Amino acid sequence: MQEVVENAARCFKQGDFHRAREMYQKVAAYYGESIVSVNLSLCDQAIKASCWVPSTAGGKETEDYSDEENINPSTQKISRQLQETQSLLEKYFILSQ
Repeated sequence: MQEVVENAARCFKQGDFHRAREMYQKVAAYYGESIVSVNLSLCDQAIKASCWVPSTAGGKETEDYSDEENINPSTQKISRQLQETQSLLEKYFILSQ
């Protein structure tokens, strides 16, 4: 299961938020959602942030959804937070063995 957690973190860092969420859901099914609830929440936030692209049409801001990854400071902050959470999760996982 540790490999799944590592792969999920790698996917998140690479911007594959949907795949990372799927993997964290597998961990949640095995250990319980409380173990990875923060990771799942960060994935949800990153998915939402990467899909919404503000654009202007006729001077008005409209919502435009795009499949392209948008790198912005919010996503970078989320990535840093996930890395810290990932490190703690791995530490506690090793201690629990």
